[in-house]
Amino acid sequence: MSFGESPLAAAIRNEVKVVKRLTATHREVVFTVGRRQGLDLPLGRYLQALCPRYTDELLERWGMAGRLTVDGVEARADQAVVSGQLVRLLAPLPVADPTYTPPPLRLLYHDDDVIVADKGLGQLAHQAGKIMTGTLLNQLQDWVREQGGDPNQIRLVNRIDRDTAGIVLATRHLDAHVTVSDAWAERRVHKEYVAIVHGAPDAPAGHWRDPIGLAEDAVVLRCVRSDGLACHTEWRVEAVAGTWERRLQPAKSPGQAEACAPSPSAASPAELALGAPRQVQSSPAELALGAPRPPGQAEACAPSPSAASPAELALSAPRPLGQAEACAPSPSAASPAELALGAPRLGTRTQSSVVGPPFARLRLILHTGRQHQIRVHAAHHGHPLVGDWVYGTPCAELPGQALHAALIVFPHPRTGAELRFESTWPEPLAQLWRHLEGGGVPTAKPLNPEQRARLHLPAG
Repeated sequence: MSFGESPLAAAIRNEVKVVKRLTATHREVVFTVGRRQGLDLPLGRYLQALCPRYTDELLERWGMAGRLTVDGVEARADQAVVSGQLVRLLAPLPVADPTYTPPPLRLLYHDDDVIVADKGLGQLAHQAGKIMTGTLLNQLQDWVREQGGDPNQIRLVNRIDRDTAGIVLATRHLDAHVTVSDAWAERRVHKEYVAIVHGAPDAPAGHWRDPIGLAEDAVVLRCVRSDGLACHTEWRVEAVAGTWERRLQPAKSPGQAEACAPSPSAASPAELALGAPRQVQSSPAELALGAPRPPGQAEACAPSPSAASPAELALSAPRPLGQAEACAPSPSAASPAELALGAPRLGTRTQSSVVGPPFARLRLILHTGRQHQIRVHAAHHGHPLVGDWVYGTPCAELPGQALHAALIVFPHPRTGAELRFESTWPEPLAQLWRHLEGGGVPTAKPLNPEQRARLHLPAG
């Protein structure tokens, strides 16, 4: 666990109010040191509690460059903090990338207090990396300036990943921001997402409550871990798509399914990164369904010499016909996923073999808002998001994960009236879903150099 995720850092954030402003050249951070928490920390560490992304090296460099002041006097990151001190940091922004072209600004609602925007796919919510222009925040500031307002007062209440499209809520002045942020912290804001995932869960709905933290020696990657932060994702299956082939065969007699020796199976790198080693060997059809075998059945079959590659498994690739039936499973009724596709329940004398790469469209409700929460939870439970290059397999159809911030309900900061807004699916996601419904599969592609660098992988 990094210091920014520690209980002490959380206590400092709860005590200290931070004001952040963005200009064309720098990000300004201003706050007053609190009275209770973290007073034995050096200034740099105290700053990291409030701004976890600032590394020791950056804070030391900015201190030496005169960008860090305490009560108007230049300060260094290693000096002690004192309650009541006024700290100001001017963090320089990287040079803008002239090749980036943003999508047009789309507003779902606006008044004198709030703005509800529909962020485009592949667009940054705010400045980061080399992209200092064309972000959603830039566009909102430009729009407010054209309306005669103060662009420096615009603040984003929520932020979604670059490759996630959908609703972002912003405020137009500090009072509105404080009120809406309080409602957010008190969980009076309702948020729903739609995702396309590999495999169809074997239940129509459920909850994921696994704690999430930073993976060991990682900067971007999160994982499920016992000492992580509490997380709660609610989900339900909206639809299932994929290519299915059904063949009926006589059920085996009792005990016949256990004739083959158990097959050891090592965990894949993705499973190890997510902290969930694979326990048994499952067929691609089962992996696609996300459904465990009945007790005793998982040990029935040895892996075939022509087992699917990791890339095929990531895309739920089907086995060649006949391969999945090398050792027959025990009799069982149709799974909920099969029933969702209209599959009839089968009697004990026959059974169904389903071959193909099914996909599911999930509606997800966030009860907590951890970084990458939906993506980590879905991958951990065997259903990585299509196109997720961090926790799954990148695909050519999308720049990143198939995830859409579809709905938000929140109390208006001035009137208290409940406001509800929905965002329609962006066309790339809709087109992908039509492709999957028609029996297609995503086109796997390798990580690009930027993605490999962000994951700290060697160039390849």
